[in-house]
Amino acid sequence: MPGFFRKLFRLGALPDAVRTELEPEGILAVFKNIAVSYRFSGHVPGLISAGEVRAYSGALVVTGARLVGTLSVLPGSAGRAIDVPWTTGDDGAVQLTIDGSGVHIAIDLARVSPGEFTGTQSLNYRQPMTTELLAQLPKTSFGFDIPRAYALRLAGVPVRPPKTTPQD
Repeated sequence: MPGFFRKLFRLGALPDAVRTELEPEGILAVFKNIAVSYRFSGHVPGLISAGEVRAYSGALVVTGARLVGTLSVLPGSAGRAIDVPWTTGDDGAVQLTIDGSGVHIAIDLARVSPGEFTGTQSLNYRQPMTTELLAQLPKTSFGFDIPRAYALRLAGVPVRPPKTTPQD
């Protein structure tokens, strides 16, 4: 039944602008209305959690150049959560893996902002991937770093731009 509501309210729909942007790269697969689970345990400024779990809807697009994923909470409000080129390295605070059960992201918060963040965040796009599609991918494991603001937004903490002092 939850999949019915995602489709009915177009949660997890792929925005037309994203599809248009990615078409020149050669789209290999598009998955819409995917169940996405988010988990957070740890501390970031403004939030402490011992095991927060949230459910979202999303979309995934696999192109010849990169993997792109969106998250939706409200109809028509999909935001980009993944945008990783196949040339990305293998080390960083974020570990992304693609397997037959979907796309999995694990974030080591202490590596995002040492001394300020602790714990982990994860996103799991639960979309079965065929062996044929997996064979077409240049790689199925990535490691990369993310900005501090990304981890805060993912946790639901408002991110304000830094204050600037007026100059004379």
